[in-house]
Amino acid sequence: MRFAAAVFLLISCTAVAAAPTVQLTPMHSHGADAKYPRLVAFPDQAIQRKVNALLTSKDAADASQRSDCLSSLKEAHIKPTADSYSLDIRVSYMSSRFASLDVRETYYCGGPYPNDGVPDPLTIDLRSGSEVDWKKIFKPGVLPDESGSGTAKLVSMYQTRYARQPKLIDGCKDAVDGGIDSVLLRLDAAKGGLVVTPDFPHAAQACAVEIAFSPSDIAPFIADKAFPADLQQNAHKGGK
Repeated sequence: MRFAAAVFLLISCTAVAAAPTVQLTPMHSHGADAKYPRLVAFPDQAIQRKVNALLTSKDAADASQRSDCLSSLKEAHIKPTADSYSLDIRVSYMSSRFASLDVRETYYCGGPYPNDGVPDPLTIDLRSGSEVDWKKIFKPGVLPDESGSGTAKLVSMYQTRYARQPKLIDGCKDAVDGGIDSVLLRLDAAKGGLVVTPDFPHAAQACAVEIAFSPSDIAPFIADKAFPADLQQNAHKGGK
């Protein structure tokens, strides 16, 4: 009996030790009632509370946008449907330092065209509990700036990779080569690193193909030297 009790205690201690130190739940939420996940396991409780407050604020902002959208439809005498405003929220990357969410918004609030799967990614620095400041991750001149002057290195890399994409939509290469003033970034373990998407207006959204860059692709342009190492350890595929 003592032996059995000792084995049970060993198994129990092993299970506790194996518990994840960083855990977001749910990993995927979709539909009109989609919600951002919450950080349910993390070594620093103060950071955990700060992250969850940020995620709660995102839920509140989306609820407000949904309310405004449905009000616009009502004013236009259009009956809302389940697809009038919905979200798809997926945890795409999780490490001891970063949590990244692939967020897509689908909505129709009136006008000629709906908005389908518009990206609105969120990446959180788990050291501070705040959204990542990408300008601190990259060296100067890598990201497009507000002035729009010159060609940012990441934009140039995107344009080169974009030209290799099969079956490009007519006119899209011209739109991409014409300039990208802003990009949307997220981390994605399954895609192998940093996912870059141009932040195009609605008329050109179909041209905004997402492209992933591997840790080795972006390492020369990183100011935060711990960043590529984190990607290398937690991303599972090469960029494409």
